[in-house]
Amino acid sequence: MLKKTITVETSDPMRPRVQLRVSGMVDHFIRIAPQRLRLEGSAGAALKQTARIILTKKYPVRLLEAKAKDGSNIAVALEKIPGKTLQEYRLTVRSSRSEPGRFYDTVVIKTDSPLRPSISIGVFANITPAPGSPES
Repeated sequence: MLKKTITVETSDPMRPRVQLRVSGMVDHFIRIAPQRLRLEGSAGAALKQTARIILTKKYPVRLLEAKAKDGSNIAVALEKIPGKTLQEYRLTVRSSRSEPGRFYDTVVIKTDSPLRPSISIGVFANITPAPGSPES
């Protein structure tokens, strides 16, 4: 159950602000865990994280491909996991950057669904200097 409260400003001097409460059931199209990916570690280390993408029976959809929006600092792989009751995929994101620093990117997964032709997953990375390096 999703519940939200919204404050609306009006031109009515007796009620200059009105609060509206909206609630409803959220029907998941696809479940992604975690919803955002974090790559953290020292320069030179193999930094990677995976996300599980679980499709629901109510909305049949196929995941066609996954690509990084920028792609200069990460490599992306999407694979279907066999033998599950629901269709499940594994998204693996690896850092291809070797220098310390922070960066952001987005993985865009294309689907065959007209309801959701693409799904976006944010990627944040924080690469620290390697132990013993002049920068550390």
